[in-house]
Amino acid sequence: SLYDASPPSSKTQALLYYVDQQRDPARPGRYNQVVVFTQFWDTLEDLVRRLRQADPKLLLGTYSGRGGQYVDPGTGKLVGTERDEIKQRFLRGQIDILVCTDAAAEGLNLQTAGFLVNFDLPWNPAKVEQRIGRIDRIGQRHEDIYVQNLCYLGSVEEIVYDRLLT
Repeated sequence: SLYDASPPSSKTQALLYYVDQQRDPARPGRYNQVVVFTQFWDTLEDLVRRLRQADPKLLLGTYSGRGGQYVDPGTGKLVGTERDEIKQRFLRGQIDILVCTDAAAEGLNLQTAGFLVNFDLPWNPAKVEQRIGRIDRIGQRHEDIYVQNLCYLGSVEEIVYDRLLT
């Protein structure tokens, strides 16, 4: 399709790089858990497509206002389910990469992950802190957690990121 022929954006390429760096050498075919936040449903769908193209066996899940999905390891197909099931699967280690909209930014405990990617940044710094708070919690399994914020250089996004950082 035309979609498949188009190359991923530079931000998507960066995300794919960071996800690839999370491969777990102790568990072939598996990744250390990563939570990816985006503001938009369309972006979530695109990221899921790109991640699945990069690794069709990736144990991927989604969490949004529309519910949740996970990749069935037996069939490789996305299965729709309720958001609570996605949370439980993630905490049990059955999902390696969880792509979320801000529906997951409050009240969701994902302390089994050690890496969070803000694919796009909200204007409100409190929302960024809420996102980080999903993995930076009491009971966190990792001594250190990492947060990667992605933005296009020379864009309004970069200005927002710079202001958030300062």
